[in-house]
Amino acid sequence: MVLIGIGGILWGPQLLAGDATVTDLTLKTTVKAQTILVDVDDQNPNDQKIVMPLPKNIDYQQTSYANAAVTVDQANQQLVIDWLAGQPKQIQIKLTAAEPGDYQMKLQTVRDGVSVESKPVVAQTTAPKVATNNSSVIVNRTAAVAKVTGRAMTMNDSDVYSLSGYNLSRLTAADLTNNIVKVIESVTYPTNTAVYNNDISYYNGKLYTFNSAAGTFAIWNANGTHTVSKKYNQAVGKMTVSTISADGQFYGYYSDGTNFHLSKLNSNTGDFSDKVLVFNTDDEKKIFGINGDSVVDGDGYIWKASNYVSNNVSTAYVQKIDVTSGKVLQTIHVRLADGSYKISSIVALAFLPNGQLVIGGENKFGTINLSTGVVSYMSGTLASGDIASGSTPYLNTHLTADLSASPTVDTLLRRDDVVTYTLKVANDGNLASSNTAVTNAMPAGTTYVPNSTMLNGASAADVNGTSPLVAGLPIKSASSADGVVGKGQPVTITYKVKVNRNVKDQDKIIDQATVKSQNNADLTSNQLTHTVSIVNPPKAQYAVQVLNNYTVPDDKRILLGDQLQVRYQVKNAQSSNSAFQKDKATWSFKLPEGADLDSTEATINKSYGTSTTVPVSQIYDAKTRLITINSATVGDFKLDAQDTVSVDLKVQVSDSDLSLVGENIESVHTVSGTDLNGDQQTLTSDGAIGYGPIYSGKLRFKEVPATISFADSRIASKTTESKRKLADWKIIVDDSRRRKNNWHVTAKLSTPFESTDGSQLAGDSLVFRKTDTADQYIDSTSNVDVYDGISTTTEDDYDISWAAANGPLLQIAPGTAKVGTYQGTLQWTLIDAPV
Repeated sequence: MVLIGIGGILWGPQLLAGDATVTDLTLKTTVKAQTILVDVDDQNPNDQKIVMPLPKNIDYQQTSYANAAVTVDQANQQLVIDWLAGQPKQIQIKLTAAEPGDYQMKLQTVRDGVSVESKPVVAQTTAPKVATNNSSVIVNRTAAVAKVTGRAMTMNDSDVYSLSGYNLSRLTAADLTNNIVKVIESVTYPTNTAVYNNDISYYNGKLYTFNSAAGTFAIWNANGTHTVSKKYNQAVGKMTVSTISADGQFYGYYSDGTNFHLSKLNSNTGDFSDKVLVFNTDDEKKIFGINGDSVVDGDGYIWKASNYVSNNVSTAYVQKIDVTSGKVLQTIHVRLADGSYKISSIVALAFLPNGQLVIGGENKFGTINLSTGVVSYMSGTLASGDIASGSTPYLNTHLTADLSASPTVDTLLRRDDVVTYTLKVANDGNLASSNTAVTNAMPAGTTYVPNSTMLNGASAADVNGTSPLVAGLPIKSASSADGVVGKGQPVTITYKVKVNRNVKDQDKIIDQATVKSQNNADLTSNQLTHTVSIVNPPKAQYAVQVLNNYTVPDDKRILLGDQLQVRYQVKNAQSSNSAFQKDKATWSFKLPEGADLDSTEATINKSYGTSTTVPVSQIYDAKTRLITINSATVGDFKLDAQDTVSVDLKVQVSDSDLSLVGENIESVHTVSGTDLNGDQQTLTSDGAIGYGPIYSGKLRFKEVPATISFADSRIASKTTESKRKLADWKIIVDDSRRRKNNWHVTAKLSTPFESTDGSQLAGDSLVFRKTDTADQYIDSTSNVDVYDGISTTTEDDYDISWAAANGPLLQIAPGTAKVGTYQGTLQWTLIDAPV
């Protein structure tokens, strides 16, 4: 046999009654009402497994044990107890009896190939005491007993099931709608009178039969099994001609001799109550009978068929009952199309999905017009004790209004956001609505988007500059007349609003529509509430970084002609809740003068480590030298809080533009766009940003004073000497070469000294003096070495200067000069070589 339980699939022997009785295997029972506690005691150290057959109508209450595993063997209707090694072999098992009675219990096992059993004991259970009070409501628990296998039957909510005798037949709603009585499936159910009753109902994909005399109901499953409820004493004899509603409530009737009562039993909880039926007239009460059948519609009203006999003539009536008040709302005298009331008996009622009420009786099926009471019989005959279906249609207009929005309510709204609302109005009832219109004042804090209202996909013209919904928009199903919404023909209305600029953080945008129709109460849709979020405006931080110098990677200096990889970066410095709107932000800057692109590709780096390579032409305009980063050029650029976006470019610094030396290569950066608040932002860097300074990478004169002025002197009879007027006069040599050599500077008089009247100084007049070295005259014939330079790796600038008594001096010999101001041109030469 197969034992199915917590431990999985176990294989063990089947132990049968009639085995030898042993004394070391015992059980003792304690009974309280229908609960049986069984104390099991196994004193045999060799037993590993024992079983306890379960009597019929006994259920095991699942319990966990530290010393044993207890499994229900449903196939053999027994409990299997597996003892855990090294643990005491004593447990208490809890059982429940579905019905009062005497139940024999015993234990069985196999020892040395021989079946043995304990001494049997009998547990006697009784019905539970029913709590009562002055209220008409009595609470009970439902308890199922053993399932009984029968024959399977297809269960469809829309089909109609007919029960006559022990024969259950299935008919389709489609056939019955077409006035055809045709059985498409039929089975015979067990004849056990404890579970069988001609009053059938359909609920939750199953058939229910209520045995009012027994106070029980049976649930019939599609697989052919059925389950019987416990007995509800308070319902005994009080649930005649029962039916069940869409929410699982049984309704039935009884008479106390003076009044008729409407009884209710919840099939799920066991709650029971009843109320006295209220009739408008004595005639209505007189024709009411505890016979016929009942059915519940979608609005929860009961339609009760009664067969009334007067002067030995039987006629049929249908009455509509309000289950809340117990009041009879309508009484229909059922008649034939010729006006005669020759319908003696209605024994069955069921609704079709289209709202038609099917009646059964006198081996015929028909439909009844609930407005006129006229019955139209169908083609074909079928005996029926009762019929049931899963259809609970709304017989009148039953409008629903469902409002949705895009974006959905879990999306925070910003200023200027546009919300599209969609209202779907449907009619689940079987009566079309008339004069139907929708009103909506438009949500506070928003402005209606002109010409955005649509009805069933077609534009609905604005009225007085706003949506026609404000004044009331007449609606209709696509194929209906104005104001008419038909069953299964929903109406769709869409409209748009824009969030106002003056809303505040955490303001609520609330929308709800109202549907009005003739003879129906106003219907309000579900309410949608969005929350407005006002966020921090973006705060841009810019940075430029040289990632790599391809020319000499180890040299941190940037020289003219160097090839660089430069990263330009922008960051939203706000800590949270900040961004530009999607596709509405642009970062731009000019590629600085002095550096040109040196690659056809650029790398875009975004937060979270994502990088994308794009063609330079996608982001760079060569004419304007403008680099543009936005969603159009790199995709999804909105700069959320703490987001960083950068672009890596390969550039080459000009190798000849000496104006760059000592300067930074830089430009101004700007991010502009619309932030999440809908505000326009232009975020410009604090001045130009870039990289540098730029070194020449050459040996060159960095500074050479334009003039050397000598002190004025008088013409004398002896040679006079004039020193330079500026004691700190100097030349600066720049040697920023990566590989340096020593160098020297020479001087030569390229044009002689000449006065303003054209007179020239005669002879050698410009002398260069150096300590411990003979004076040298600087003239136009040769270069005079005036300075020997020694470059170091730690310095780039070198000052060439002399003490006041050294360096270039002016000597005037007697007779070589006339009175006047003299000027000449001195040529300095920097030579990349030691002397």
